[in-house]
Formats: sequence, C-alpha cells, structure tokens
Amino acid sequence: MLTHLVYSTAKTGHPRNNIFTNTHDLLTKLTDTTYKLMGLTILYVPKEGMDLKAIRKVEDEDHFVLVAADDESNERAWEDTGKFDEAKDEGELLGRLETVANFWIRQIREAIADQNPASKLARVTDELTFWNYRYDNLSGLQSQLQHDAIISIVGKLENVKFTSIRQFYDLNKSVQSSIDEAVSNINYLDLLSDPCKSLAIPEIQDEQITEILHLIGYIWLESPFFNTKEKIETLCQALSTQIVGACRESIDLKTIFQGETIESKKKVEVCISCCEKYKNIYDEHVEIIFNVSSDKLRWEVDRENVFNCVDAFITRCQDVIEICDTIVVFGRSLKSVSFGGSNGARYESDCKKMENIFYENLRAIENVQHKILDVAEATWIEHITLFRHEIIELEVMVKNLINSIFDDTNCIEESIEALYILQRYNQRECVNELLHLKLVDIWTIFDKEIQQCKQDIVDHSQEYHPLTPYYSGRASMLRIRQTRLMSHQTTLIDASDWLGDCDAQIPVLRNYKKLVSAIANEEKLLFDEWEKMISDEKSLTSIFGEPLLRRIKSKFGPIEVNMDYHLLDTLEESKVWISLNFEVKPSLKKLLTKLVTIKLRYEGAVLLCRSYNRTFERISNNDERLLFSELLKNLDNCIISGFDKITWNSPDVEKFYADSTVEILNLEEFFGLYEKANLRIDCYFEEVANVKFLQASDNVTYQVNDFSTALETQKAEGMCKVTKSCNNILRLLTGMREGFEIDFEEVIQHWNKFIEAKDLKLKESLCLAVINSLRSTLRLIRGDAINIGKALFRVKVDYIGDKLVIPDDIDKIEETFNNTFNSLVNVIKPLELLSKKLNVDVRNDATELWESIERDDSCINLQEEINSEIKDLKTSLKMYINSTECFKEVSVIDVAQIVQYYAANEPSREILENDIRRCTKLADSIENHGNEVLINFLELDMKDAKLKLIEKCESWREILFIELSKVIVAEKKFSAATPTPPEELSLCSYVASDDSDS
Repeated sequence: MLTHLVYSTAKTGHPRNNIFTNTHDLLTKLTDTTYKLMGLTILYVPKEGMDLKAIRKVEDEDHFVLVAADDESNERAWEDTGKFDEAKDEGELLGRLETVANFWIRQIREAIADQNPASKLARVTDELTFWNYRYDNLSGLQSQLQHDAIISIVGKLENVKFTSIRQFYDLNKSVQSSIDEAVSNINYLDLLSDPCKSLAIPEIQDEQITEILHLIGYIWLESPFFNTKEKIETLCQALSTQIVGACRESIDLKTIFQGETIESKKKVEVCISCCEKYKNIYDEHVEIIFNVSSDKLRWEVDRENVFNCVDAFITRCQDVIEICDTIVVFGRSLKSVSFGGSNGARYESDCKKMENIFYENLRAIENVQHKILDVAEATWIEHITLFRHEIIELEVMVKNLINSIFDDTNCIEESIEALYILQRYNQRECVNELLHLKLVDIWTIFDKEIQQCKQDIVDHSQEYHPLTPYYSGRASMLRIRQTRLMSHQTTLIDASDWLGDCDAQIPVLRNYKKLVSAIANEEKLLFDEWEKMISDEKSLTSIFGEPLLRRIKSKFGPIEVNMDYHLLDTLEESKVWISLNFEVKPSLKKLLTKLVTIKLRYEGAVLLCRSYNRTFERISNNDERLLFSELLKNLDNCIISGFDKITWNSPDVEKFYADSTVEILNLEEFFGLYEKANLRIDCYFEEVANVKFLQASDNVTYQVNDFSTALETQKAEGMCKVTKSCNNILRLLTGMREGFEIDFEEVIQHWNKFIEAKDLKLKESLCLAVINSLRSTLRLIRGDAINIGKALFRVKVDYIGDKLVIPDDIDKIEETFNNTFNSLVNVIKPLELLSKKLNVDVRNDATELWESIERDDSCINLQEEINSEIKDLKTSLKMYINSTECFKEVSVIDVAQIVQYYAANEPSREILENDIRRCTKLADSIENHGNEVLINFLELDMKDAKLKLIEKCESWREILFIELSKVIVAEKKFSAATPTPPEELSLCSYVASDDSDS
C-alpha cells in the first residue's frame, strides 16, 4: 500500500504528507523496538526516493542530485529536473527523510554510547561477551550505514543542505572508532577467558586468582581503551560476582534442613575461606601494583565496590553458619537425652518443648531459604532478625532449665552428668557463661567435701568396719575416703577435657593434694604402730600345733575353738595392709599363704562348735538330757579327738569336721523329730481335754427320751475322738522309741519315767474333758446370766382323780442327771494307760484312768451341784402346784357330794346364785392361766389339765343352774299373780345369758 502511495499520482481525500509521516514514524519505532530487544541496532530505510539509482553532483551548483534507477528514466530526469521536483513535492519528501535520518542519528549515538553491560556482570567472561556483542552490533551498524539506500537518502538530504545530516558523517567515524575499541578490548579480555573458565570454586588455588589478577593488571597497563578506573573496577566486580556465584552454587541449603548440618556447614566455611583468600590475594596484588606503577598511572579502583558483593555473601554465609549452629544446639540430637533424678522426666519434657519451638522457627527459615544467599534480596534481614530474637528466647528457656536442674542436684556425679547432657548448649555464649558458673559451683561442692573429709578424719579417727582388723581397718577407712575424693577429682579432671578449665579448680586441687598427702602420712603412722604390736614369729606359728577344740566349763558341756585370735588378726591385718600396697614382713607373707586354709579350718571349727552347742542347749531339760544321755555320749566320743589328737596342722581336719558334723546333724535331726512329736502329742492331749461328752444345744427343747438318746450319741462320739487321739499318741511314742533302740537298755529307766509323765498328762486331759462335760451339763440346767434360752425339757401335765398329775418324766430326768458323772466314768473305763499299751513297767501304785477321774474332787463337786439343781426343780414343781389357788379350789370340789347336799338341804336362791358366780370366776381364772409354764429348765404343758379343770367347773355350774331353776319354779307356784321383781328378772336374764354362753 505504501509503495502504491509512493508511486501514485492520484489525489486522495487525506493529506499525503501526513500519511507518509505517520507511517515512517511507526515503522521507525517498531523496527528499533523489535531489534533492540534482540540487542541489535537496525535502521529503518523508507521506500520513498528508492527509484533514484545514483547521486550526481552538479558541479556548477556544488550540490548532489538524485538519479533514476534505469538509464532511460535517468536521462529523462536530467532533462526534466525542474519539472520532476515540482511534481514529487520534493519539500515534503525531504522533510520526511530528514525525520528518519534524525532517528538514525539517535540510534547511532545510542549504539556508540552503549559501552557498559545493561545488567551487573555475573562472571568475567560476561565482559568479553558484551564486547563481542558490541563489536557485532557496531559492525552491523557500519554495514547498514554503507548501504546504497542509506547513502542515497543521506546524499539527497546533504544535497539540499540539511544541517542535521552533517552529524551523520561524524557518527559514522565514531562507529569506526568504537569498532576499533571493541576489537582491542576483545583481544585483551580474551586473555581472561581460559583462566576464568578453569577457576575451581570453592577449591580455589592461589595461583589461579593470582593469574587472573595479574592479567587484569596487564590489561590495565597495556590496553589503550580498557585502562580506565570504571572498566577495571567493573572487571574486578565481575570476578567477585563470579566467585560469589560459584560459591553459592556449591552450597545446597536443602541439606541443612534435611539433617546434613555439619557437612553443609563445612561447605559454607570453605566458601567463606575462599572469599577471604580472594580478598587477601587481591590486596597483595594491589600492593604490588602500587609498587611498580608510575605516579601518572595509579590504581584507583574502589576496593569497597569490588568486594561489596563478597562481603555481603560472607555475611549471608555467616548467617547460614549461625543457623547450622542453632540446629546443632537446639535441634534433635542423635543421642537420647536422659536426665536422672525424680524430676528427670519433667526436664526431658522441657527439652522436647524447646526443640519443638525451635523447629517451628526453623521451618519459617526453610520456607525462605532461596533468599539466604541472594545478596540482592534485602528482605532476608527481617527473617534472620526475627529468627535471632526467637533463639534468644530459647536461650532464656535453656538458662531457666539449667538453673532448675542444678537446684535439684547436689551430687558431683549427677552435676557432671547434667553438664554433659547440657554440653550441646555450650556453643551459645550466654549459656556457656552459665554452664561455666555451674562448673565453678561443682568445684565448690568438691572443696566442701574435701573440708568435710578433713573433719570426718579428725572426728572418726578411731572408727573402723567391724569386719576388718583394728589398724588396717582404720587405714581402710582413710583409703575409702581418699578413694571417694579421688573418684570425684578424676571425674572433674576428665570433665575438664570437654568442659574446659576454670580458675576455681586451682585452689581446690591444691587442698585436695594436701589432704591426700595427709591421708597417706596417717596410713603410714598406723602401719608403723601395727608393726610394733606384732608378736615374734615363733609365738605366731606355735598355735598350729594346738588342738582344734576345747571345753568351756566341764567335761561334758559347751565347746569352743582353740585358736589364738591374735594370730588371725595379725594375718588379717597383713592381708589388708598388702591390699593397701604396704610392704609387710616376709614371715607374715609366708604365713599368709596358709591364711585361706587356716580360715577355712577355723570357720569349720566355728560351725562345728555352734552346731554342737546349739544341740546341747536345745537338750536343756534335765529329763530330756537324761533320756538323750547315751546319744550325747556317742557324740562326745566322736569329737573327743578334736581335744587332743587333731591339731591345726593335722591332715585329717576336714574328715574330722565331716564325721563330727554328720553325728551332730543326726542327733539334731532326731531331737527335732522328738520335739515335733512332743508338740504333736501335746496337741492330741489338748484335743482330748477339749472333748465334750455331754453338750446339748441351748435353743432346743427336748423330750426326755430324745434327750437321753442325744446324750448317748454325744458320749459315743466323744469316746471315738478320745480313742483316736490316744492311738495317735501311741503311734508317735512308738516312733520316738525307735530312735533310742540302739542304746535303749541304758535309757530304759528314763524312758519309763517319760511314759509315766505322758500317762499323767493323759489323766489330766481326760479329767479336764469330764469336768468340761459336767460344767456344760450344769450350765444347761442352771443357765447363765448372758444367754436366755429355751427350756431344756417339755412335760405334759394331766388332771386325774382331782389332782394335777406329772408323768414319770421327772423321775427319768432326775435319774439321768444324778447319774451323769457315773455314766461318764463308765464311758472311759475301756481306755488303758499308755504304759500298758507300750508294755512299760510303771509303779505298782499306778491307778487306771477311770479310777483317778472317779476320785477327782472337782468332778464330785460338779455332780453334787447337778443333784442340787434337780432337787430344786422338784421343790419348785411342788410349790407351783400348791401355790395355784384356782387349781386347789377345783380339786376340793366334789360334785356328787354337792348334789346330795342340795337334795337334803334345799339351798336358797341366794346361795345358788353365789355359787354360780364363784364357779364362773373360777373357770375364768383357769382359762386365763398360761398354757405353758416354765419352771427352772422344765416347761409344763398345761393344756390338757386346764381343759379337764374347766370341764369340772362346767359340770358343777350346770348342777347349780338346775337347782336354781327348781327354786324359781317353786316360787312361781306360790306367787303366780305377783309380778316378778326386777332383780329376779335380772337374775333370770343372767342365767339365760350364762346358758347361752355355755
């Protein structure tokens, strides 16, 4: 379209000049913007005027004119030049071309002025890359400027003498100068290409950096264009940036948060070392340059600008190291944290809490880890500041924890253990100061123990362990105190390897050494004192020819070890002194070789004496000692050789111990069985004494026959228990006799006495059983003041022959209780004495079991009391019958005699009525009397007797009513017209009512 407009001669509705101007402006800026993004300078060339092939100079006018593209048009153009200019509107065209040319000039100026990279150089080779780019760009620009179209447009503008076009030629020359500068810079910078590419980071070598800096100095000295302060400073900054970038790439921050903290920290430290090494080499290089350069050419590069990014990177690396240190201190430890003491679990919980708080803050750092090593990222300062504040809070928590732990700890070992566990926090300065103070406190505690030990040595200088000898025992106590202090001192010195030394330990160790020296001197004094107390060798060795044993009192009695305890003490002293590293006499060392044998024999003798004396003391009763006299004689015969023949040097000592011990154990075992059998026999005697032949229940009322049957059953059961116990006693006595079988003839007399004692015990037990049975019977019939039970017997009372009749039960009861004692004696008559069962000869005056019980006063007295109770019962029954008025009145009534009396005397109406009232009252009294009457332990059943008495009263009252009716009828005959008085009516009504009731 633009081409069509250029060559079209038609008129349009819009001004042609505006269209071309706007179009050229658009295309100019569009071309520049498009290629500038690619780093190129491309000039826009308009199509207007492109039909002119050449510029011819009109010599007479001293200016150039445009020539057409082909020869024919060219000739025609020369012919019609004036007409052509007018036709093409040359003024507007030149204006538009000038605008484009001005934009070219601005582009050329920008290309020439572009001598520095657009962004900060990341490496030294970026400077070379920039100058290669600049060379390519300027070369391309120079090529464009030599293009025919541009030359044509410039020539046309120059032909019409536009002033701005003059700059075009100057800029064209500047482009060439810039190209020459770029070529020179490329040649010099290319010297740095290979050394910079082979730069190994962070394992950098001094020679590599030195070579690069020497080359930079060479460029500064020799390059005609690159020797300015700004360019050299930029080049040094590029080297710094390259080193920082390479160090940054070598650090993987993710590994720090994934557990490889120590390894990552080492890499960061290597990077810091690399940067510091680079700075030192640079300073040395600058110093050399200062020494060799002239006054006119001075190294004016700003060191601060060169190392700005290096210093910032080192600061960031230090931040990383700080984070690594906090992870090591507050992070999870591979070693489990375990505090001792009762509050250990709480301290471990506090450590876990601090660990969780730390990891929450660490996750916040992990989320922004991309900012850490980016020196251009300023927001990192806010994150690290907040992190440091949280770490300070954790340090406060750690200090509080340390104070709590040491408030609960007063022991050196526990305190050192706590310091070891808390050593991970020692990297924090404030915590380190607190731990150092705690270490000082521990040394103070140790110093107090030293002073206390001094005081204890003074206060308890005479004390020693009861299992150790006197002198060496006191030395052992000193050595124990010294060993304890040495243990604490060793613990503290070992801890100093990882805790470090402190000033407080110097005076404490001085006191410790003084006390250890004093203890050693005291031990030496005790040893010297003991050596003075030692007897001569002959007196020490003479004891080995003495017998093992000796009697304490008499020929037959306790025995003891025949040993000079001074010898044992001396040998024990020697043994302990040797263990304390003291040198004793050779003779004592020789005797010490026998110490084990002597001690074993001595201990064996002690055990033998203890066993013998224990057995001798157990058989302390005279009767028992007589009974076991032969067994004791046999034992004495076994050990008698230990009183004369067997000495401490005898080879048969062990055999003597074995034989004697067997005899003692056999006798002790048999006597133990004897004691157990005796105890069991006593238990059986107690069982016999607890047997109750008569025992009825308190809450049961018996019939007389049932009671007799129950008593016979109880007697039989009691006799079975007694018989069983006696048989068990006989079995035990028979087994006991077998133990004396060997020497039975010698102890038979004592055995007979032993059996007689058992017979007496059996009599006493049986007698006690009978007494308890009689007492139980007496309690049944007498009762007690505590328990109120039922009656023992129930008896029915009858009314026969005008008398209250009690059956023969009372006589049976009297017979049963009066013969209680005799019946018990009859029950135990079959029992024989133990001596008879065992065929043991006893005294001629020995009585049978039942005979001794039959004569027992207690049993006789209890039977008399029972008889007295039965008499009292009979008396009470008689008094009860005689004292009951209603029964007596009824008993004296003779109904037949009364009928005869009434028939003979014809009683009056008043007498009959009085008798009726008396009879009615008497019947009511009998009815109101209880059906069951309790007299002592007897219950009377009065129901049948009461019925018969009431029947007798009723029969009498019937007779009275008949007689009364006869009297009333007779009175009516004499006074038929006379009204019946009210009282008679009342009496009649009363009689009628009585009749109806009956």
